[in-house]
Amino acid sequence: MNHVQATAAALMVLLAAASQASSGANPAPATHAVAPAAARPAEKHFDRAAKAFAEKAYRRAAGEIRLGSALVEQQANQVAGAAQRNLHASATQLAKLANSVEHGMVKDARTLDRAFDKAKHALEQSVAPSKRS
Repeated sequence: MNHVQATAAALMVLLAAASQASSGANPAPATHAVAPAAARPAEKHFDRAAKAFAEKAYRRAAGEIRLGSALVEQQANQVAGAAQRNLHASATQLAKLANSVEHGMVKDARTLDRAFDKAKHALEQSVAPSKRS
């Protein structure tokens, strides 16, 4: 699957989720999701983005970052509270990062690593059982 097909697939998933939510078919979001559905695919996109960035394929890297961001945002729509806020913040940061990468404004791979680590942490926290009672 090339990056255009992957982008289209991610957008289709987001549109379906938005349609379901607007129709009222989606119950109120839980505090924590049951399974880390977005975690593994998002990490794959982050890995691909890092590889593309290292190869100076900035447009491809930006596309992969956007796909990861879409999956983070999708997970945010499945949770509530602090987990949701953290995921939304990460998705926003990733979207901004994608634009910066695409325009050649990011020079250091560590910038990507920090954003990816933050997103991965937010995804992990969104599926971890609550430690508060």
